[in-house]
Order: sequence, then C-alpha cells, then structure tokens
Amino acid sequence: MEPTPGHLMKGLERLAQKGFQGYPLGIVAFYGYNDKVASKAVIGIVKEAGGSPENIKKWVFDTGDLRKDVPSIKELFRYIEAHHVLSVALTPGIYYCPHEPGIDFPEGGACSHCSFWSNIKRPYIFKGR
Repeated sequence: MEPTPGHLMKGLERLAQKGFQGYPLGIVAFYGYNDKVASKAVIGIVKEAGGSPENIKKWVFDTGDLRKDVPSIKELFRYIEAHHVLSVALTPGIYYCPHEPGIDFPEGGACSHCSFWSNIKRPYIFKGR
C-alpha cells in the first residue's frame, strides 16, 4: 500500500522531533510563493560541528504543494538515507519564497516576484542556497 503524503510528512517531522542525534545533520526547508503552498524543498547536509551545509539538493514542484507529492517526499527520504544523516532539522511551515537571493533578486533585498514575502525578513539557514 502506497503511503500518503501526510504519513510521509509526519515521518519527516518525527525525525526532526528526535532532536540532535549527531552528525551528519540534514537541514530541510520548504519554500513557496506564500505560507500555504510549498513549491520547493531544499536539503543541506552539515557533516561536522561548525561546518556549512554541503550536498545541497533542491526539488521544485510547479503543480501544487510539494509536501503532498509522494514521489518528491520519498526522494527526500532517500537522499537523507544516502547521506547517512543522523539528525534532521526541519523549518516549521514554509520558510520563505522559492526565489534565490543573488540570482532572482539582489542579495539582502526583498524578492520582487513574491509580494507575500516583501515585508518579511528572511533569516539565512543555507549559505549559497
């Protein structure tokens, strides 16, 4: 029987709720044009204390909410397993817009493509996302 998207997302949340279990640490964030629909997911792997995220992988989903797409979530789990991740950090909800600073809009500025996020300051969790 195929798992439901809700079941898979609960599994991801349970991994994060375990807290820090050691390195490597997988940092997972969802992005969207607003705070309701995730059109992008990004994971970065931190291999050691004080390290920067490496092996950054992105998934883009243009036809709805990526968090409801079973193949995308399964691929995210496979990526976590392939990198032998011991700890998972998951941003709550949707972190920010899917556009990239320094590529889609000026670094340190607001995204001109996503009016929803225009007045919200973006905290940085991925360097060179």
